[in-house]
Amino acid sequence: MCFSLTLVDTLDTLVVIGELDEFERAVKLVVENTRFNSDIVVSVFETNIRMVGGLLSGHILAKLIQSKQSHRLLWYNDQLLQMARELADRLLPAFNTTSGVPYSRINLRFGMQSSLREQRDTCTACGGTMLLEFAALSRLTGIPVYEEKARKAMDFLWAQRHRGSNLMGTVLNVHSGDWVLRDAGIGAGIDSYYEYCLKAYILLGEDDYLYRFNKHYEGIMRYVNKGPLFVDVHMHKPTVAARSFMDALLAFWPGLQVLKGDLKSAIEFHETLNLVIQKHRFLPEAFTHDLQVHWGQHPLRPEFIESTYLLYRATKDPYYLRVAKNVMDSLNKYGRVKCGFAGVKDLRTMSQEDRMDSFVLSETFKYLYMIFAELPDMVFDPDNYVLTTEAHFLPLNIADIGDSKQKLPRRILIDPDEVMDKSSEKRYRSACPIEPLSNSLEQVSGYAHFLRLKVRNIISKLTRQSASANSASCPRPSERLRAWAFSSSNSEHIRQLQQMGIEISVQADGRLQLTHIPTMASIASIYLSTLGGVRDSDTTVNSVTYCYLDESEQRNIQKAFFSASLSHAKATHIFSLVMLVVMLWFIVMFVVGIVAVSTEWAKIGIDFMQEMVQIASQLEQQETGPGRAEVVVEILSQPYFGQVRYKASPAQFGPDWSFNQIEGTVVLASPFRACRPLFNKRNIKGNIALVQRQDCLFQEKARFAQEAGAVAVIIVDNTLGTSAENSLPFAMSGNNTIEDDIKIPVVFLFNREGEQLIHYIGSDASSVLRISGRPINPSFIFEQFMLQKKYKSGALKLNAKCFEDLIDMKEPIVYDASVPLVMFNFYFNDVSELSDSTRKKKAVEKNIEIMKVLYGFRTEEDSAVFFNCARKIGSLQLGLNLKLTQVELGELMSKLGSLRNIGKEQFKFFGTAIRVAYDKYKLGFCWKEENARTMMALISDVVKYYKLVKSRIDMRGRKFMVAG
Repeated sequence: MCFSLTLVDTLDTLVVIGELDEFERAVKLVVENTRFNSDIVVSVFETNIRMVGGLLSGHILAKLIQSKQSHRLLWYNDQLLQMARELADRLLPAFNTTSGVPYSRINLRFGMQSSLREQRDTCTACGGTMLLEFAALSRLTGIPVYEEKARKAMDFLWAQRHRGSNLMGTVLNVHSGDWVLRDAGIGAGIDSYYEYCLKAYILLGEDDYLYRFNKHYEGIMRYVNKGPLFVDVHMHKPTVAARSFMDALLAFWPGLQVLKGDLKSAIEFHETLNLVIQKHRFLPEAFTHDLQVHWGQHPLRPEFIESTYLLYRATKDPYYLRVAKNVMDSLNKYGRVKCGFAGVKDLRTMSQEDRMDSFVLSETFKYLYMIFAELPDMVFDPDNYVLTTEAHFLPLNIADIGDSKQKLPRRILIDPDEVMDKSSEKRYRSACPIEPLSNSLEQVSGYAHFLRLKVRNIISKLTRQSASANSASCPRPSERLRAWAFSSSNSEHIRQLQQMGIEISVQADGRLQLTHIPTMASIASIYLSTLGGVRDSDTTVNSVTYCYLDESEQRNIQKAFFSASLSHAKATHIFSLVMLVVMLWFIVMFVVGIVAVSTEWAKIGIDFMQEMVQIASQLEQQETGPGRAEVVVEILSQPYFGQVRYKASPAQFGPDWSFNQIEGTVVLASPFRACRPLFNKRNIKGNIALVQRQDCLFQEKARFAQEAGAVAVIIVDNTLGTSAENSLPFAMSGNNTIEDDIKIPVVFLFNREGEQLIHYIGSDASSVLRISGRPINPSFIFEQFMLQKKYKSGALKLNAKCFEDLIDMKEPIVYDASVPLVMFNFYFNDVSELSDSTRKKKAVEKNIEIMKVLYGFRTEEDSAVFFNCARKIGSLQLGLNLKLTQVELGELMSKLGSLRNIGKEQFKFFGTAIRVAYDKYKLGFCWKEENARTMMALISDVVKYYKLVKSRIDMRGRKFMVAG
């Protein structure tokens, strides 16, 4: 028995049900037979929550039993704790990533093999569900490394959230932190990250984790929550739905809401899940928003039972005992087999599969038992423990071990008398503790019953509407209203729009909003000014219409709407097609909705909206005139003189400057994504800030750049390979919910053009750029250069002396602030390009470790970026296949401002240093200048007036320099 997952995972279940003899026997079996030195690849996430958590919980309960019943476990001497430590040690190599977020899989015997390192993507839950177990292990053993690793992963994940919505994606790269899958929800891939944010606060008592959870919770309840349902959205476009179904893992959410203190929302969502179970006997692996089966499997998951348990503990409402009994009856009827229990392969046929996951014994049955058990029936009080995501027990006082000064009485569960919520607006900030409210259990039960009835009514109406989607009893339409003839003051026109399923509302600024929902998954909104103008908006639509169509009509209508969106994008992008599931909840609870009277009327409504799009586009062109959409970014400095130019898209916020122009030097913002106040304000002031798209709203980036003193902002697309040549025009919409306080021009460049621009300014950081609505005449620029010496290249001023002064310096990192320039001295000894890759990597890492000892930065983010670049630079010198991008080199130079010498250790360096120098102008791209830069025909006769930049590369000494 090398990896006894089920036995270890269920040790504490034996204690919960009072089988102490069996528990002692099982602990002995684990200690005597379980070994971890096995050549198997395991999930880091699953091994932690099931194995490390199971061993820790088994150890904690074993010590508890020893203290209560002296005749038991006489032989036990912390063996399970030592096993947990050994297993955690085998997982630690997975944390050796640039970000600190662990790789998804590891070999228990051989660690991170090369094939495993190539799998660089992991889910958010996988990286963010380590802290409880690792923190407990550190507190119990006194070894801090486990908690440090888990904290670093949590900190990095928190930094990767979308700053505008505070939502998280589902899959990210463990090195760069780039999001691979940006779907944001509360189900698979993300669930336990949110759970551990809150439970880390409960267990460790650190307010920072509560703050993080509250920020996430606000974003989820604003964007993901739709009444009694939850809809996955895109984290960077939270008004756009990512999929049309919910998965079973989100059933944990009501239980987490109980711990949060939002009991009202917990009751509502739990009842929705219960209605799904009543309809299908179990909770399907995935189900649609009208409660139909999407994926029919059910592996006897525990999440719904967990939420039921926590709701019962909070309310003492006997209703939840009946819910639990129904689940237990279904388990016995459809899941029990001769040798135990089996998962359900398909709920529609109730066929079984030959499988039972360990969580059935570890969680499902444990929660069921604890719901019905009274405290005298239990060996211990569960309220004194935090339950991990795998339902393992960690004592609340574990945070106080070794520190008697901070021991405080703490609780995990809300007392039932505290949770009566008279105001639907009230949101509790903490569940541990909470201000008590003087309400009886009867009042709580009555209030919960009222909430459940409300949810049932809404779901009932929803399912009835869905069932009658193919009804042919609706009246046929007459000659429809044309968009060009529409008048908002004509009552007959308004009536016809209502029949089409189109609702009209007047906005605060006097504009009319037309909203049409032809299917469950589509909202089409445009805003028409009463003066005839059209504006882009990202304001969330609060009043919507609702209409159900049969499947064939849904396909046709979705196709029609996609075409409308595409056509509009080519025009001015003032119309946005937002895919979002809009539930009947909004109609009943928030607005008096308008429903298309039939499928045919709904299609007519789509035709009307398409006509309105065309009219709106024409109005926009008439209002703005030609040239508004054409913005160019040009390099004016020699030797380009405006010949190098890129098409850019202007922002829909800030000043209208189409016929003005901005000239200035470009400076890369630090941080590059500009989602926080900029570090290099001194360099940004008076110049054009270059930032990257991602993580926060365009307006936020512009605001931080404006505060730093920038005269304009260029935002570069972060999606690799995009280009103005093969992409539709891009509109940077503003946020209508906040004041438009941007006073400087903001433009957008696609990725390919942005990378080229960075490349050019990398070769000459003093290059002057021009942003304008119209291109400039290159002859005029060259004339200014010749007569007034304007637009002269700063790179021509460089000479070799500033480099040669540094040649004799042997420190690993040498930085000259007057250039600026950075030089790396790598000491590889006898390791060369001919050595094997393992030796090369070890030699590079040894150099990086020495650098980390000697040099530090203001923030961990700066340190991670800088040393990751240094690692790639060192690897390149030994022929390892690592690519260093232009953007990375730009970030490397931007971090030099915070570089400082912190090390006091004296290192003796042996052998010849392999030196690599990078200056601010070259960013490490040492030009060979094969044609001494191709000259434009415009200046072919006047080359004598200036010198071109030449490069000198001494390959023997590996000294990369730039000389004038």
